Amino acid sequence: MTRRRVSTFARLAPLLMATASIGACGSSSSSGSSPPATVPGPQPTGRFIAKADALCAAAKPQSTAVQDELRRDLRRPDTAANRQRTVQTLDQVAAMASALMSKLRALAPPTNYSLVDPMFRYLAGLAGQISVTRRLASAIHRDDKSQATTDLRALQEGNPRLSKLARQIGFKVCGT
Repeated sequence: MTRRRVSTFARLAPLLMATASIGACGSSSSSGSSPPATVPGPQPTGRFIAKADALCAAAKPQSTAVQDELRRDLRRPDTAANRQRTVQTLDQVAAMASALMSKLRALAPPTNYSLVDPMFRYLAGLAGQISVTRRLASAIHRDDKSQATTDLRALQEGNPRLSKLARQIGFKVCGT
């Protein structure tokens, strides 16, 4: 059974690392789905990108620590206690991504309005990845390999889309 868990759940690491790296910037558990109370006016596009990338760069140290913990979790034997540890790590990934999403949403939009739609799609994609990460944590908690595999596929398909949108927006750190 240990061998089966490693072959099924070990695929989590490369697929979730992108989610962890774009989302790790705090420990808030809010989903960040509410818009800011006031929306600031537009700002120069370069400043918008620099601020967003600064938020993501600030997240990198914690992101690296979470990624390392997730890798360790996935190498442990398949026991209920170890699955619970992995679930807690995934919950942390989702919380950090939610915190980053809230901060990105609070930024004043860029003056280059052609970036507003890609930014909206980036945030929607990030919200989707957060949801899938939480669903994956639940599947692992229940030891539901079928649902976990489905969720892994969804993450695998979503991460490249987020990276593409990040490049389209002009991010250098976010989504990489």
